[in-house]
Amino acid sequence: MTTKGKPASNDADIVSGNADSMEQIRELLFGEQQRSTEAHLQRADSSIEELRKQTQEALSEAERRLNSRVGQLDSDHKDNHQDLQAELREGLQSLQQQLEQRIDDLQTLLQSEQAELARQLGAEQDRLQADKVNRSQMAQLLKQLATQIEDHD
Repeated sequence: MTTKGKPASNDADIVSGNADSMEQIRELLFGEQQRSTEAHLQRADSSIEELRKQTQEALSEAERRLNSRVGQLDSDHKDNHQDLQAELREGLQSLQQQLEQRIDDLQTLLQSEQAELARQLGAEQDRLQADKVNRSQMAQLLKQLATQIEDHD
């Protein structure tokens, strides 16, 4: 077998044969799976690249449409600027008239409420004055009664 711890040439052939056999077994067991995985990764890379190209094309088209629309809006804006100013002026005048009318309506309402409150206050003041007179009269009657009672005693 070995001489002084060195493998004999037959042993080296056996070890080399075993390594080749192991490589063949690995190839049989995992080779197809590895090739399948690599093919799958290639297809995924191709799909991703195609998707990237489509996305880039769609982005370019969207950018073109957006630039076109911005240009159109800019042109429309210049054309409609005078019309928009006139509409805004008319709208502001209308709003001012509505506000003035509402202020007038509110002022009229406040005046009528104030008149009603003044009327109610006057009526309450008259009632209190009448109650005061009645109390004064009653006080005088009681004084007269007290005087008469004292005089009779």
